Amino acid sequence: MTPYSEGDGPLGKRKRIEEDYEELSDDEDEAEQEGHKERLTSEDDEVTDNDIQNQKKKQRTDKDRPESHKGKRKNSNKNTPKKQDPKADLLKIFDPDYMEEMIEKLKTTLPIVPKSNSFNYGRVKNNISCSINLIDFACKNVDGPPDIEQALQVPTILTYIGKGYSNLQGLDLTSILIRYSIMLAVWRVWAVLEIDCRQLAQDTLNGAPDTWISPLVMKVRNHLLYQRTETTVLRSVDFLPGVKKDIPYALKPTKQAWTMRHLPQECVIDGVLDALGIWLECPREIGKNALWRDQGHLIEVLVAHSGGNYVCFLEETWKAFQNPKKLIGQRQNGAAKKAHWMVLSADIEGCMKDHGRKNVIEGFKKVNDILMPFVDIHRAITMFRTTQRWTPHLSHNLSPNICKHGLRV
Repeated sequence: MTPYSEGDGPLGKRKRIEEDYEELSDDEDEAEQEGHKERLTSEDDEVTDNDIQNQKKKQRTDKDRPESHKGKRKNSNKNTPKKQDPKADLLKIFDPDYMEEMIEKLKTTLPIVPKSNSFNYGRVKNNISCSINLIDFACKNVDGPPDIEQALQVPTILTYIGKGYSNLQGLDLTSILIRYSIMLAVWRVWAVLEIDCRQLAQDTLNGAPDTWISPLVMKVRNHLLYQRTETTVLRSVDFLPGVKKDIPYALKPTKQAWTMRHLPQECVIDGVLDALGIWLECPREIGKNALWRDQGHLIEVLVAHSGGNYVCFLEETWKAFQNPKKLIGQRQNGAAKKAHWMVLSADIEGCMKDHGRKNVIEGFKKVNDILMPFVDIHRAITMFRTTQRWTPHLSHNLSPNICKHGLRV
């Protein structure tokens, strides 16, 4: 005779547990049943009646939940924000359907007809004056009935409300123009240093007639060629006549001996461009100071594929312009080189082939047709104020043209 009956022993307890499991809802996840049953019947854990009651309580709670939630586990990643893909956002502009949406948005956002005062609406003085008048009217006599003076102000207030809408249009237009001008200017700075001056330096090394950059090229070449063991300090005033600041640039001692035949031109050219970068206050070093190089190269890639600088009108281009390294996966320090942009260039080319090159470029030209008249009239007015010799046909000559490097100026 055993100290306890069969019903009170471990086997009896397990039998009761199995009976209780038969009462569970059929809607419960089968995998969760098996896992819980295995934990209750483990020889390492003592099974009590409390375990059974807790399980029944859980089942009653499950039955009260909506049908769509029964037997489902909570997803901890459900509210996690989706990670942005800067490259995918940029590549949208090469989708004609997406561009049509942007074009319709521009048509509804901007003034219908370019006028000489289109940009005046975006001025701070006009915005403040209009807004203050509207706020004063809205906050006057709010606790009592309006007097006759306030009632008579309604037509004027309606005029100010219309002007407020126009101010918003002017602000949108001004923002587009500012972004466009910044990207265009950075692109041109990049071209001057990284393309034009590079070509001039290379021409000097190849024996072409001297230019303004030739003395600096020969100085850097001789420093490398004759293996100077001391630092050579070059000053901006000695090589850039008319420069405003006298800025030194140090050529470090050479560590390798070269002969005229084996001295790489790229070593000389990099030294020349590094010096010019310091003197012209756009250094080519690592970090944020060299951001302009990546930004300029990005615009060069976009223009090369689209055929014009009208891509600089787009907000998507501006966002990519803010942090171009995210588009190519480049390391944090150091400007990307030409090879780093080949993947992005291939992706753009793939998009244009998929959607039809002609259709993509047509969308860009539509954006240009909408916005360029505003740019032309603004430039014409600026030139008139400067020279006092403005003629009505002048705006026809203000549309950007492609120059020898593919830059539209």
